[in-house]
Amino acid sequence: MKKLIGIGVVVILALALVVSACANEITKGIDYAKEAYENGDYSEAIEELNFAIAQIQSLQVDELRKALPEPLSGWIMEEQESETLAFGFFGLGQGLGTTRRYYKEDSDETIEITIGTQSMLLQQITMFLNNPAMAAAQPNTKLEKKRIAGKRITVIEEFSSEDVRGKLSLTPDDKTMVIIEGQDISDKAILYEYLDEIDFDLMAEILK
Repeated sequence: MKKLIGIGVVVILALALVVSACANEITKGIDYAKEAYENGDYSEAIEELNFAIAQIQSLQVDELRKALPEPLSGWIMEEQESETLAFGFFGLGQGLGTTRRYYKEDSDETIEITIGTQSMLLQQITMFLNNPAMAAAQPNTKLEKKRIAGKRITVIEEFSSEDVRGKLSLTPDDKTMVIIEGQDISDKAILYEYLDEIDFDLMAEILK
């Protein structure tokens, strides 16, 4: 037991050193950008600021992963890459977010959960939510009300038992989107089970 505690302390200290080093790089980048700006080196100032922004976004994504659920019983989780940064969702513009995949043991069922912000895809989801007729016109699509973090949220539900696939799309606030996609699933209930496990309060705190 003492050995395990010792290992845990070492891991925590190592993570703290990594965060501290990253913070130092960010502040240095901002200082270099300020110096370059004052010297009239605007291109260098922009480059340094972009570097600092990318580092801050990386830290934000690392925090955002904590809002994603652990695998449900009988499921396993695909480990995340540590270098996930800002990216464009489905080629629809730059965005900041993270994705995690889950696989059901002894089955072909998979679940993929994406949390994102600053994406044009968010605009598409909002357009559907503001115009229910658009969602109703889509096959196997309907709008469902779900209580999330103390308030009623409209969820775009897409499910086809024939294609054994489904998706939930929602915007818990005006700048954040959540998408849960399932492949080879025979019951849409699993999508809602994973939805219930997302820490929306933590997500809102990170992306405020």
